[in-house]
Amino acid sequence: MKHDPACVICSDDQGCIDAALQGYVAKAKQMIVKHGFMVQGVMPDEVNHVPGYSYTIGLIDSALSVELYACGLPPQTAQTLFNGIREQAEKGAQYSDGSVISGMLKHGYCLMLCKVTDPPRELFAMYYNVRGAQAPLKVLQMVYPDPDGLFPWNPDFNPAIADAQRLLFTRQYGTTTGRNH
Repeated sequence: MKHDPACVICSDDQGCIDAALQGYVAKAKQMIVKHGFMVQGVMPDEVNHVPGYSYTIGLIDSALSVELYACGLPPQTAQTLFNGIREQAEKGAQYSDGSVISGMLKHGYCLMLCKVTDPPRELFAMYYNVRGAQAPLKVLQMVYPDPDGLFPWNPDFNPAIADAQRLLFTRQYGTTTGRNH
């Protein structure tokens, strides 16, 4: 039996994985109340060659009005960058699909925010457990450049980094690079 009809992890006949998950969801909600959002880190699946990723829960209710997702970065690094983006939004910065963000990376390189057109529910399972199964989800993927300042859509982008950044968008961004703008 489901502990909550909105739980996306519960199966119809077996219920939730365990009570620890319910405790985690409760702590996540407390963290969001206290800090305005939380970062959910997901470890890599090395067997299936799926990189780790992180996403926010709660920023959709902030000045940013959207959640953030990053793939291939340690959760602590993603959280630092997410915090920086949130702080800039609170100061009035407006971010949307295609926004280039400078001043957060070494060597003057930039980040780019790209709209995730159809966020896969299974990747954002904890979002739905915390917010509810029918909660609207708008996501911008934070894309970072390779050591040469190139984004995944640029020719000669480092293939090792391309494998680490699981891109969840289909829009083409032309020749925009991660070099300082």
